[in-house]
Amino acid sequence: MMNKINQYEMCSCGHFGGHSPTKAGLNSHEPNFEEGHGKCNSCQCNQFTWVGFCNQDGEVKEQLWERI
Repeated sequence: MMNKINQYEMCSCGHFGGHSPTKAGLNSHEPNFEEGHGKCNSCQCNQFTWVGFCNQDGEVKEQLWERI
């Protein structure tokens, strides 16, 4: 089962954003609007667009968000 410590959120640009861990340097999105929801620092994406919850490898899994 996923918990907040290993919860990642995927953007439509393919980079982590939202409430993904920032300590690991994985959250590419700036803290505009809300933590991790601004423009992406890894590509030309202007704003985080949520695709789904994913694991640390970026694999979006439907069952992950159903358990949170």
